[in-house]
Amino acid sequence: MRKSYKSAKHVILIFFTILTLMIPTKYSLADNESTIGFIIEANQMEGTPLGMLLAVGDTADEKARSMLELKFADSSVNGLKIKKLVKTQNGIVTTKITSNEMVHFQTLTLKVSNAEFKDIYVPELGKIGFHDIKLLAHNVETNAANLPQFVLEFETGDTLELQPKNEQELQTIKNTLENLFPPS
Repeated sequence: MRKSYKSAKHVILIFFTILTLMIPTKYSLADNESTIGFIIEANQMEGTPLGMLLAVGDTADEKARSMLELKFADSSVNGLKIKKLVKTQNGIVTTKITSNEMVHFQTLTLKVSNAEFKDIYVPELGKIGFHDIKLLAHNVETNAANLPQFVLEFETGDTLELQPKNEQELQTIKNTLENLFPPS
């Protein structure tokens, strides 16, 4: 009985988190608003890589933009910060979600147009880890996440911290990751 209560609690928490990201603010009600993407930052991220490939996707500024698709299983993230960036006629509006506790994702798929990290390491056989990772993501998917005690904030007048990289630069990032952890 206790386990189903915890599972229901997590589902409700995830639902409200997603709902919060979709709430418009008074600054983002302009007719020509568009989502730029998500800046995802973490002090540390570890997970089992399921695949890395170059993909094509649409962004607010460009159709058919080259992206790097990263897939992970059993991921843990420490010091998670998610910023949803929306371009409006009044400038960029940012919705920020932060958590200082460990966040777990059963599966995690990211389509990114920029990826920066301080270093890459192998925490244990079959896993990959990153320190000080920062991603410009345009698509984020997960089937189960545990996001404990998060803080939600809204800001206006922010700037775009990361610019999308071209296909050749994304290929270089992909090659770097595959050299450390070859695809199976």
